[in-house]
Amino acid sequence: MDFLWGLILALISAALCYLIASRNGMNRIGWPILGLVLPVVGLIITFAVAFAKTPDPS
Repeated sequence: MDFLWGLILALISAALCYLIASRNGMNRIGWPILGLVLPVVGLIITFAVAFAKTPDPS
């Protein structure tokens, strides 16, 4: 049962990392993988990079 809860947490984290990455123009494959492998740490890093990222001047 613990494995199932861990998997659910990892999938939710990966989905949130994907949403954050897609909204901020970041890599939509790498960030969710990080969120899947390291759920809590990946989510924190994705938030930090997304909020620290400045838009590129066009």
